[in-house]
This record gives sequence, structure tokens and C-alpha cells, in this order.
Amino acid sequence: MSFPFTVPLSQKEVVTPTSNQRAPLGTRGATADGRVFRYSKNGSTALAKGYLVSVKAHTTQWGNSTAGFWDTDHSANTAFAGATSIAAGTTFVNLSATCDSDLYVAKDHFKEGWLIVSGTSTQSGQMMKIKTHNVASSGSTGYQATGGKLYVEFEDGYSLVEAIDSADEVSMIENEFYGLVVTPTQAASAIVGASVSTVSADYYFWCQTWGIAAIKSEAEAITAMGGAVCNSTQTAGTIQGVTGSTDGPKADASTGAIEIVGKLVSSSGLSVLEASTFVFVNLTLNP
Repeated sequence: MSFPFTVPLSQKEVVTPTSNQRAPLGTRGATADGRVFRYSKNGSTALAKGYLVSVKAHTTQWGNSTAGFWDTDHSANTAFAGATSIAAGTTFVNLSATCDSDLYVAKDHFKEGWLIVSGTSTQSGQMMKIKTHNVASSGSTGYQATGGKLYVEFEDGYSLVEAIDSADEVSMIENEFYGLVVTPTQAASAIVGASVSTVSADYYFWCQTWGIAAIKSEAEAITAMGGAVCNSTQTAGTIQGVTGSTDGPKADASTGAIEIVGKLVSSSGLSVLEASTFVFVNLTLNP
């Protein structure tokens, strides 16, 4: 089933999370009033409405893993033969990661995520979307490959542009809209948007990324409309002002712990951003 680049959304769809997936992760949705959303999956903790959400902390076991290819033909799963290269045009890779022997990767954990050739060779920089992969764990057999070997198939239309060999390294990452979490006070990953409704753990929902939104403020008031706001360094998921804006010197964007998420529109019609209240913010994260 194909989806348009932008899905028109009703307000009911915006505020109704579901237990089953109804669109590819990252699908762009928009309402008639100009608000923009991305289709997302919540992490293992329920979300409250009106809080900033971030990319989950990603697993590192499959980062910069040596591409020790065990077979160039994924239909032959009886031996891990150690092929020396995989040709341009190939739509899959078989990987033997240099990682912990007890590594376990659930089937399709990285589905809808990305794989890059991440080493320093001239072939590096290629990026492919992941369609499916097997279970990889120590002591398993066949596609559930021994010692952490992993067969990864690319999404339709993706293939290697240049041949890669066993000296190359690859990295994989989950889809950025998979397993979202409330933005912590010391953000370690990108902020992707805000929740507009209560979302149960592991449910799918439309995460708002652009346009006017109701976001919870931190415990301290912020003055002046139109100034930049960022994630709070005091209360997870809330907003605060940014040094150098008209909002007041509460955070410094140069520290890397914060990310500007938009501009303050109004605080319930008042001239200040009141402490611990929901306020109008013009989100400018992902148009």
C-alpha cells in the first residue's frame, strides 16, 4: 500500500493514538489549519499531552560494525562463508558485527530505520532504508545467525550504489520516529516534536512538528512574546527561554544540552509565560 507525501488529517485523527500501525513511520500529516505532524511510535512509557518528545537513545552495538559478509547469496543459509565483497546493485547485506558475543537483536528491530556505510573508504556515505532483518543472537542458526550475524534487506528501490568489502564498516539506526521519549533535561538526542494527546506505551500517534501548539512551560515564568524557546533544563518535556532572545537568560544554546523548538506566541492571552502552565508556541522543528 502506497501513501502520499502528505496525509490530510482531521482533528480526531490527530488526538487518537492507536495500538496498530496505520502508516509508515515518519509519514508527514497536515491539518487544514497548517499544523504539521509526523507518524510516530511511542516508547515504553506513556506520554502526557503537551510535552516535547525526542528520539530514543539508540543502541550502539551495531554502530561502526565490520561488514564481515558471510555469504553473497542470502538464500544459502547453511554456512557463513566470509565473502570478500558485495557488488553494486545488491539489495541486501549479510553482516558479522564485531560486538559482544551475547548481543541479541530482535527481528525487525531496525525496520523502517537506516543503514549507512560508515567507514573511511571511498564507498562510505551510502545510505539505505531497512525493510527487514532476521533475529541475531549468540548460538542461533540459519538466518538467526551464529555469533551476532545479521541479514539486512533494503526497502524497495534501495541498493548499493558502490561495491563494499569486508574492510568497510556499517552502522544502523532505528527510525527517528520509533520509540519516542519525553525530552530529558539534558537532551542527548534530537527533539522531534510534541505530543498533542495522552499516548499509551508502545502506541502509534501523530507527533506535532510545526505550527501553533499547546506546550507545558517550566517552573519559572518567561517574559516577552515572539522570543525563541527551547527544551527546559529543569523540567523534562517542558519549554524555557533562550539566552540572547527576549525571553530571558535561562539557557545557553551553545551548551548542546538544549535545542530551539520555536517561538512563544502567547501565554493564555497574557503578556508573560506563566510558570508551569500550557502556553501557545509556534513550533518550527520539521515543516
